[in-house]
Amino acid sequence: MPGEYSESTVSGNAYIRARKVIIDYALDQIPVATFIRERVMTLGGETIKTSVVNVSSTYNPTAEIALRDPDTGELTNETMTHAQMFKALYSLFYQLSMEADA
Repeated sequence: MPGEYSESTVSGNAYIRARKVIIDYALDQIPVATFIRERVMTLGGETIKTSVVNVSSTYNPTAEIALRDPDTGELTNETMTHAQMFKALYSLFYQLSMEADA
């Protein structure tokens, strides 16, 4: 619509990131990892965040994850199974709990 108040052309960039990761590990249930995602847009020096569709994965011990470099997003030619990831997260929980209880 022509004549919008204070209309201007801006340049910027946008990407989608995981804002939060939830591991639902209910007793006697298969664990589910849910990634709460958001689109981040930087336009004209302002950052705007909006929610987008979340993604989730049910635990499958043999399923493989193709690992990526967190700085570049490029594949590293390495993989990790869900079981290995679960072991690492469990170990982190155990370590933090022991430190908190010390």
